Order: sequence, then C-alpha cells, then structure tokens
Amino acid sequence: MKKLFTFSLILAIIFSQFPLKSQVNAEGIEPLISVKLVNYLGNKSEVTVKSAEVYAVKNSSIKLQANTEYKIKVAASSVSLYLGDVLLGTYPSIDLVPFNYNVPLMINGRSYLGNVSFKNENNYVRPINTLPIEDYLKGVVPNEMPASWNIEALKAQTISARTYAMRYANTNKTIDDTISYQVYGGYTWNTNSTKAVDDTFSRVLKYNNQLIDAVFSASNGGKTESNANAWGSTALPYLPIKNDPYDIAKEWNVTLHKTQIDLTKLDLKNADSWWTSTNEVDQEISSNIKTWMKSNGYSAKDIKIVKINKLDLTTPTSGGRMSKGNLTVDFIVKGELEADGSLKVQHLNLTEVASSKIRAAIGLRKIQSYLVTNTNATTTSISLKGKGDGHGVGLSQYGAKKMGESDKNYQDIVSFYYPGTTLSAQYSTKQPRTGYKIYTPKVNSVSNVDKQLTGKSEPDTMITLVANGKVLANAKTDSKGVFVLNIPIQKAGTNLTITASFEGFESDPTVIKVLDKMAPVKPVINNVNNNAAYVTGKSEAYSTVTVKIGTKTYTTKAYSTGSFKIVIPVQKAGTLISVTAKDSSGNISSVTSVNVVRVGPNMPTLNAVYSASTLVQGTAEKYLTIQVKIGTKLYKAKVYSTGTYKLAIPKQKVGTKISVNAIDSKGNTSATKAITVVK
Repeated sequence: MKKLFTFSLILAIIFSQFPLKSQVNAEGIEPLISVKLVNYLGNKSEVTVKSAEVYAVKNSSIKLQANTEYKIKVAASSVSLYLGDVLLGTYPSIDLVPFNYNVPLMINGRSYLGNVSFKNENNYVRPINTLPIEDYLKGVVPNEMPASWNIEALKAQTISARTYAMRYANTNKTIDDTISYQVYGGYTWNTNSTKAVDDTFSRVLKYNNQLIDAVFSASNGGKTESNANAWGSTALPYLPIKNDPYDIAKEWNVTLHKTQIDLTKLDLKNADSWWTSTNEVDQEISSNIKTWMKSNGYSAKDIKIVKINKLDLTTPTSGGRMSKGNLTVDFIVKGELEADGSLKVQHLNLTEVASSKIRAAIGLRKIQSYLVTNTNATTTSISLKGKGDGHGVGLSQYGAKKMGESDKNYQDIVSFYYPGTTLSAQYSTKQPRTGYKIYTPKVNSVSNVDKQLTGKSEPDTMITLVANGKVLANAKTDSKGVFVLNIPIQKAGTNLTITASFEGFESDPTVIKVLDKMAPVKPVINNVNNNAAYVTGKSEAYSTVTVKIGTKTYTTKAYSTGSFKIVIPVQKAGTLISVTAKDSSGNISSVTSVNVVRVGPNMPTLNAVYSASTLVQGTAEKYLTIQVKIGTKLYKAKVYSTGTYKLAIPKQKVGTKISVNAIDSKGNTSATKAITVVK
C-alpha cells in the first residue's frame, strides 16, 4: 500500500489465520490478522525480546519473566531461545503469548501487542505478529497518514485500510509490515488515529455487496488513474479516471548526470588501485540501479555504473500516466576484463519496457509517479518532472486531507474516491483481548473398563477431571504436554469434563462420554428338550440374544428384566445350541452352549401329502409307534427297522391338516409334526 511520502506498486494484500486461535473472519466476529515483521526489523540472525509482564512460550514449560531480556537466534532450520548465554531450548518456532494482552512485547526495542511467533526464514529470525484487526489498524493508520491531520481524513484512511485488509482476509497467507502491503508500526498508536479507528469500527466499502479493492496513494497529481491502466486488470467502476480538484498535485523532479564515473582518468588494467575509493556521482540513483541489476541477472557481482546514457518514460495511458520507458546504462564489473586485461565496459539496454521496471531501477522515491510532465536531456544530464506521489488509483491522501479541511466528512471522502460504493459493517463483535489462553486439552477415549485417562495439553499445566460434579483426579502434564490420570472405572455413558489450568488461567472444557466396551455377562440358558419349540433364559437387559443351531441363527431382544424367549424349530435330542448376547455398543458376550435334552421320542418327519395320495410317509426312530391324526380319526403303524414308516389313508382334500407324532414303549410322546394337504 502507499505510505504517505512512500510508494508501492504492489497491489495484493494477504492475511492469514493465527493457527492457535479462532477462525479468521468468523461471521460477526472481528478477525485476527498475522503480520510478518520486516520493515523496521530488517534481516537479523538474532533479536532481543522483553516485556513488562510474563509471556508464555507455547508448547513449552518456559515462561518469559517480566523485565528480563531474552535472545532468539537462528539455529540450523530452527530458532533457539537464550537467557543471557544460557540456551533454554531450540524449536521449529517460538510462539510467545502475553498473560496480559494489553502489555506489549518489545522486539529489538519496538513494541507489539498480541501473539508473536518467531521462525527461521532463510537463516534470519522472522517474527509474525498476530492480533485483532482493529488493533492492527491502529498501528497502520498513523504510519500511512500523519496522525496530526484532521479526523475525517484519518477516518477515510481507516475505511480504506480496513477494506483493503478485509478484501484478502480469507486467503490464508501472511502479509508483512512494509509498503508492499500496508505499513504497520506495531504498538505505535496515536490518540487521533486511534479515535478514527474506533469511530469507524468494522466499517468497510462494498460494491454490489462485495468488498472493494480500496487502494490509495499519497497524491494523484490532480487526476485519478484507473486500476486497468495501473495494473492491467479488469477495469473496476469504482476506480475511474477523473479530475480531482482536492488533490494538491504534488510536484517532483529528478536530475542525474549522464557520466557517473570518468574512466579516462583511471587505470583500467589496475582496478584494485582505485575501485574502493571511486564512487558514482549520483550515488543513491546508481545504488538503486545496481540493486535492481543484482535482482535481475547480476547477483553476486561487484558493479559500478559508468554512464546513464538514456532515461525517459513514454506512451501515456488514458489517465495521462506513462506506461513505457527506456533506460541505457554503461557499467563495469570487477574482474570482468577485455582480452588486453582492461576492465570491460558492458551495457544495460531496457527499451520500451513497462514503466514500472524503469521506475524500480531508478528508485521509487526518485520517480514518484508515472504522471511525467517534462523530460529534458542535455549532453551532460537528464531531468524528469512530474506530479503526484504513487499510482494515483483510488483515494488520494492529500485530497482526503483537503476535503476534511473543507468540512467534508469521511463518508463524502470515500464516496468521491470510490464512486458507487456503499459503507457497511463487516462484523459486530470485538475479538476478546484475553491474553494467554490455555487451549482445550486433547483427550483420548475412555471406556467402562479403563482405569486411566490420557491425553495432551500444554506443558506444565494442571489437568482436572470432573464427573457428576465431583473431582475424580488431577495431575500435571509432562514436558511434552502428555498427561495420565488414574481414575475409578466409570459407567458407560457418563460425561467426563477435563480442563487444563496454569497460574489462574483455565482452558475451555473438553467433554467426553465414557464408551461401553464391557461385554454382557454370559447368558444363562434354561434346559431345552426335544419337544420344545423355544429357548428361554436370562441375559443383560435389552441386549440382543442370538441362538445358533448349526448354520441357522434366531434372535430376539431381552426384556427389561433380562429374560428372553426365542422360538426355534423342535430339535433332536443331543443337538448343540449356542447362545450369545450383544449390547447396544456392539459388545458380545461369551458363548453359552447346551445340548437338547431327551424327554421322549424325537419328532418324526413327514413327507408332503397330496390330494391324490393314499399314504402318509416319513422317518422316525425305529420300532416306535407312529400316530397320524386327520380330523378326529387316528391311524397307527410301527416304524420299520430302517427308520421309515408308511400308513394308508383315504384321499384328502386340499388344505386338510395332518399331524404326526411318535410314541415309545413307555408311552412317551414326541412333539407333533403337522402339515396340510396340497394339490
């Protein structure tokens, strides 16, 4: 984003969720934002941290004590925490969380609210500050616009900054604190700009009910530019080209010498004699060019700029900004020689390239905009003049200042610079500023046969287990956050509440239900005889009872008393019957088995009888008496030694019922087999 008196071409801004906190941009809740600290910190392999109160080190038993300086250093691919010269630990990241949110953490002397995670980024310590977006804006607005300006301009700046941030709040990436996004100064708040943030809480700009790209720059030179011209994107109706009577049309100019180093006075075959002591005439511009070259194919080379032969910006857009440019540079590289051993003069030719490339090479603070009003080249120098400061798209900060001084309110300002947009609230509830939070413990499942409860929380925290309003157990986590609680066996379905606490801070509870892993008691089976057509017994109340006879199974539910009765076919004496019970959790009891008891002859078989039949036939125990009953009539016969029987009967009508049983010599009667006559 464009900081006042600074400029950035980079449009995108991206936000991330803090990995240990609530969902970013949850509906109705002020989101959190994560910011990589680069602008003020730079690239450091070691940083110092200090606070007026205690900070917790996440996933560690270490706590940073108040008013004590610690060091964080890079270590291989990790970061290490030191107290003086004593190594306290090495971690993939060091996550610091305040016990009191309102007490900032000082990083190399600059203060930041919220959580800060330190990581190893290319062998530099890189802090990432995570905090509520409204507090982030309080560190942005006074760094993007002077806090001494009128309150309406500051409110308009706040609306733009918040909309710009929220536009990308769900992209799950981390921004930084530079002009590549928005300049964020941490806890460098100002009363005036803080009031502007508070007075516009959550308000953003939308077009067709969608957040807009609320870009802004310091000065548009008296005429706004379209986003399509500036960045080649699809033209947006709320970012048009229009004259701006409020902008101060800030002027800028840059002049450079064509000859930067006069090689005619130097020994090109003995560069070591003068290389270190010889510098370009325009050192800042030459340094910018060399920095650009090292990022574009000339890395790790010691370069000196000899001449800048050509510099201009051309091809105006419909908004009057120059879209193309030319730059011709002569340069030498230490150690790169001609055949005769003299330094080789080389050439950089950028012809009709994007004007942004030329501006980046010369310097963003040298060519402050693309609204060039004059170019003058002589035999010895090149001069450019222009208006504006920044890309000129969207809000002009100087224009907003002038409008505010002209009794325009912030609604008027954003309406002028973003025509057709509407103001609306993005969220209604502030993110809690609670400081250090013990996160909900992760608890492993527990059943009605377990005597231990295990899980994981933060190191050095106290874990407490409550059931039915009573504390059952508590214990501390170890250095890795693991805990083990010895508990009495609990009934299935019991709710267990587990919390973690440290120095008066308590987590939200984790509630789990005791699982049922205890199998039902082995069923009790009453005797089953060879005349019985059912199995009875007792099992766990409401359990599913299964009877298995050979490959056949029969099931029923036990009553509330545990009693059960299952209808089965009459079985022969000696047949094995197996019974199991299964509870509602799927636990299955041990098997109870019985053999069918003989109380009389086994039930005979009976073949089908047809309407044309004059015989009843089947099998039974040999030598028994077979008794056939049809209506009121009885027919008897002896079973042959082969175990078969045959009785003559009159032909019967279809549907007539025929029943058969067997009688032994003692008068014991078998169960009855019955069929009906079929056609």
